[in-house]
Amino acid sequence: MSILLDCNYKESEKMANITNYLNKIKTAVYGKDVRGAIHDAIKQVYDDASVNHDNANMEVKMARGTHNTLNDRLDKSDEIQAQTNAQLSRVNNDLTIFNSKTQAFITPEQFGAVGDGVTDDTEAIQRASDNCQAGQKLLFGANKKYKISDTIVFYRTNVIDGNGCFIMMDDNFRGESRFAFRYDHTANDNNILDTFIMGNEIKNFNIQHYRNLEDTYFNGIFVAENCHVLNIYCWGVNKVVEVTKEAYIDFITIEDINIWGKWGNDFAIDTGHMGDARVVKNIHFTPVDASNYNVLKVGNGHNTCRVEGIVNGHIEMGKSLVDVSNLHMEYGTLTFNGTRGSVKEVFMWCPQDGSFPMTFNSGSTMAIENCYFHYFDRLQYDFINAKFNELKLEWDVVLHIKNCFKNILPPSDVTFLNAIGVTIHENDEFNDNSLCNSIESTIVNGRCISSIMPTDRGNPNYNILGSFYTDGNVKWKTMSGTYYYNAILVYDEKRKIGQTKKSGEVSQTITNGGPCPLIGLNGRMNSNIKVYRGTTSHSYDKVVNIGPRGDYLHDNGYLLNGAKWVNINPSDVETDYLEAEKYEINNDGTVTISAVTTPTAGEWKKGDRIINSTYAVGYPKAWVYNGSEWISEGNL
Repeated sequence: MSILLDCNYKESEKMANITNYLNKIKTAVYGKDVRGAIHDAIKQVYDDASVNHDNANMEVKMARGTHNTLNDRLDKSDEIQAQTNAQLSRVNNDLTIFNSKTQAFITPEQFGAVGDGVTDDTEAIQRASDNCQAGQKLLFGANKKYKISDTIVFYRTNVIDGNGCFIMMDDNFRGESRFAFRYDHTANDNNILDTFIMGNEIKNFNIQHYRNLEDTYFNGIFVAENCHVLNIYCWGVNKVVEVTKEAYIDFITIEDINIWGKWGNDFAIDTGHMGDARVVKNIHFTPVDASNYNVLKVGNGHNTCRVEGIVNGHIEMGKSLVDVSNLHMEYGTLTFNGTRGSVKEVFMWCPQDGSFPMTFNSGSTMAIENCYFHYFDRLQYDFINAKFNELKLEWDVVLHIKNCFKNILPPSDVTFLNAIGVTIHENDEFNDNSLCNSIESTIVNGRCISSIMPTDRGNPNYNILGSFYTDGNVKWKTMSGTYYYNAILVYDEKRKIGQTKKSGEVSQTITNGGPCPLIGLNGRMNSNIKVYRGTTSHSYDKVVNIGPRGDYLHDNGYLLNGAKWVNINPSDVETDYLEAEKYEINNDGTVTISAVTTPTAGEWKKGDRIINSTYAVGYPKAWVYNGSEWISEGNL
């Protein structure tokens, strides 16, 4: 109603104005001043129009101000919207992290990793590690390629599962001794008893160079307390797995590692030092061009360390208690430095360069059992001059040898294998009876103090001796005619104890390229044998020492069952070996034998004793060597 009244009032006001103008005109007309009245009326109308124009401009200005205000408000609205979106993003990210922490596993992809082999995924993987909770699995993408430019550090107890992915180290690793993965035990949150990280497991990774295969600084995994590393494939890496040396570390297992090629002189696997329960097993090393063969180093101070299932590579053991078994070594050697324990079930292809397959350095106390050393013709060994020493011992080594042999395949004109006892570098006492001592003996300070006695060679408890009888076809090399042989069954080469062949000389007609001749020898089966050969009866110009080979020997001209013939003067033939019915080696290195007389040759030791095997009144009971002569112990 008020609005309506207001409108009527305004209309009435307008009518009043118009009426007022008309009255002025009328007055002017009546007053004879029409022109002035008209002028005043027009001026009034113009003034009213100007006021209306000014009002219109004011309204336009007000409208423009309102428009600008609206634009400002729109701009502020966009800024607020952007801030809101950023806050929502942070919330979503925090929510993602929170959800990941409550899941069984997280992935690098949740933190931005791509895994295409081109994008640098270092930061994303590190963020995933940082947010991986204790006991949670960090799971990589199957068959993806993660390029990294810096070490990925793990701080907590986690399972790190590569899921078969590739870790590609870029050139930033060049010239640095950094690792692709590192467990940082110094950042452990648990300070109880100052413990280290416990229970880490890292597995199923392919670790490779990104591009370069010639540098020496690309390293794989660094671990600490109670870590388990398994199923790792490496190409051209220097250190594959290294255990920290900073503290006493327990419970490390490294297994199923495939090392393809190796660049750098460090050991591919280093067990650190000081601690219990090291296990290294199922390691396969394949050398390629420029490879270094250092594969496994067992450090000092391990109370227990088990090494098994190693294929190829140099292995070095420190001052630890070790159990080494099931090795197949086509390349590489074994070195023991003050080591205690055992090495068994080893098959080694002996190095061609003359280095020793097994070396026992000062302080080692070891048992070596069921080891087989293989020589083969493709490596072009010098069969004429080589001594084929399989073991090297320093003077204070204690070594127990059991069932260890070497297998020689001479040059290709011979088609049979030959198994004989192992030999020790510069230890004639052992080597002169090597096969017998290879069955079972103990070496202390270079002396063989306990061995299988010659009288036990036919004992069924040592029937392994009978398994080395060899028969086969021989292609004779420039050998034709009648040859004469004599043999001595040797017990002790230095003391000249043995048995001369009872049945006398054996002759054999050999035809070049003909069938394999069999040379029969009398005497105890499986005795070590010194054989003489000549072209004239009882005049021999060649000699050879061989291990037992059953009842038959095979001669191919310059080798007798794989052992080389040595040229001698006919006058050097030894027929004065003392025949012993009993032969024992005492702990102090002296011998006790049974014989009918004292010897006339040989290098005897003070304390050696001969028991008179002619047991009759009036004959000496025994003789003892006093360092210069034999002294009778009195007659019966």
